[in-house]
Amino acid sequence: MTLAGGLAQRNGVPSYIVVGNIGDITDLPYFLTKATFEAALGGSPWPWGYAEGNDDDGMLMTFPALRWVQDPSNQGAALPSHYTLTSTEVTTVGGIVDAYNAVINNTINMVNAQYPGTCALFDANALMADLDARHKTHFMLLLPQMENDVGAAAATTYFSLDGVHPNPKGYGLVANAVLEVINDLTDADYPMVDLNTLSWDPAYGHPLQKEANGPLLTPEAAIVLENMFQ
Repeated sequence: MTLAGGLAQRNGVPSYIVVGNIGDITDLPYFLTKATFEAALGGSPWPWGYAEGNDDDGMLMTFPALRWVQDPSNQGAALPSHYTLTSTEVTTVGGIVDAYNAVINNTINMVNAQYPGTCALFDANALMADLDARHKTHFMLLLPQMENDVGAAAATTYFSLDGVHPNPKGYGLVANAVLEVINDLTDADYPMVDLNTLSWDPAYGHPLQKEANGPLLTPEAAIVLENMFQ
């Protein structure tokens, strides 16, 4: 309301506003269902169980848990709880997301009550929920289906390597969804982005250019990258 009123006061007329909500964590590749996690282990549960008794069919594992189980030194240990969300925790987070999105919807309704037809929702929650499963699967989990073709697998998902942020194709998808809202709200006709023209990583397949006397990656940068996927 403050933004809408401020824009109307500054511009002399109400301004168009597009507001986005947030998606559910279950639609992020960073979080794996128990079935997906066990499939990545070869179809069997982690033999040594889960810390603090966190073992139910509705639980989620974070993607770095796959790296943890591959470390030979972790053989015989339960999967630490910071790699998991119990079904209760998943429900709690889902409730927070729903409440947050409800506030957004109510705010849009309040703005439109004062400035009719000026505020619209970009429903990121629905966009993510409706994505084909392969488009919201981490590319590493797509590799077995793609005969270990990294380029094909990574070009199939709409998410980046961290499993949270979109890759270029994903951002193109988001851009189109926002453009559709803008077109409907303003009666404009902005063209859509052609996702087929977007690469999952424009640098993929191109050799790195190395300066004659400089390293490609400093030791400090290597440590940062290592910690990102712990």
